[in-house]
Amino acid sequence: MNIVAIIEARMLSTRLPGKVMHKVQGKTFLEHMIYRISRSVYVDSVCVATSIHESCDPIVDLCKYLNVGVYRGSEEDVLDRVVKAGKFSNADIIVELCGDNPLIDPDIIDQVCELYLNSGAEFCSNAIKRVHPIGMDVKVFSQSVIEEVEKLTNDPDDREHVSLYVYENPKRYNIVHLPLSLKEKYINHRLTLDTKEDEKLIKIIFDELYPVTKDFRLKDILTLFDNNLKLDFINSNIKQKLVHKD
Repeated sequence: MNIVAIIEARMLSTRLPGKVMHKVQGKTFLEHMIYRISRSVYVDSVCVATSIHESCDPIVDLCKYLNVGVYRGSEEDVLDRVVKAGKFSNADIIVELCGDNPLIDPDIIDQVCELYLNSGAEFCSNAIKRVHPIGMDVKVFSQSVIEEVEKLTNDPDDREHVSLYVYENPKRYNIVHLPLSLKEKYINHRLTLDTKEDEKLIKIIFDELYPVTKDFRLKDILTLFDNNLKLDFINSNIKQKLVHKD
């Protein structure tokens, strides 16, 4: 089976526009993320699902430069965009990833993929019942399941949040959650890229760890937090956006 990591990325984010193309250690956050995903044992290929809006031309150019798949679709209907990116990539299984998460750990991707393959579930994740910090979110499901979902719902929230319909319908779909393996205090760290404060923290993490090894993992990030307790205060006041706008 062809396992494709699909990164949802665009330039017109509301709180920090163009963030995926901002740079640290000489490379864009998106390039760092693609490299980190490439370290996964299970992922066969990467496809960036971006928008047809002209602002996303730099994302397309980067993907072509890196020889990474890229699909351009609806700006607002992310579900449709990912479904078509999956078809474009000949995906059997999709690893759904958000471009806001340049620190994604390939070990965690592999843990969720392995659970999906061994459990017989239709949806596996570490983020619905959170067992890792925000920014390490992985969701795995089949292309056939998400094609079904695309036909079942026109709810704006479902169309924006690709797998929302799946994990909010546990009676319809067999859902398995990755078990907790970290101490509770580590789960509360915020490692996603959505605001200037988030970017400041993530740049510090890259500047500290990347020169030592560009293949650093979550355990290295958590050690950095343990050794510098002030880091957590950089973005601890940021509130995560709610999935449902009502």
